[in-house]
Amino acid sequence: MGFFAWGFNQIFSDWCDRKEDAINAPHRPMVTGALKPLPAFAVSVAGLAAIAVAGYLMSPWTFAFLALGGALNIAYSLLKRVPYACLYLIAFLWLSVSVRSLSDACHHTQINYLFCTGK
Repeated sequence: MGFFAWGFNQIFSDWCDRKEDAINAPHRPMVTGALKPLPAFAVSVAGLAAIAVAGYLMSPWTFAFLALGGALNIAYSLLKRVPYACLYLIAFLWLSVSVRSLSDACHHTQINYLFCTGK
């Protein structure tokens, strides 16, 4: 499911970046006209909606993580035009994951517990 969500998010990202891609990546399908922007955007929205419904039916947690991933992709697509905004977003996410991983490591295994606490 995550793979399909990523694919539909990529379509959305390409849709947001059409003007920049015309200069930086003129071979991209939306730029060359091989993929029409409006129908591609409609398919992306419909696909993401279907994945959201399926994710919620599987588990509210699945839906929450899919929604978080989608929100981060949208934030990336919109904020990459703002200097340093994406750098701060990526740094925040990296630190969040790192702190959480260290916290989990310290609480879930005896070896890591000894290493992290020194006891």
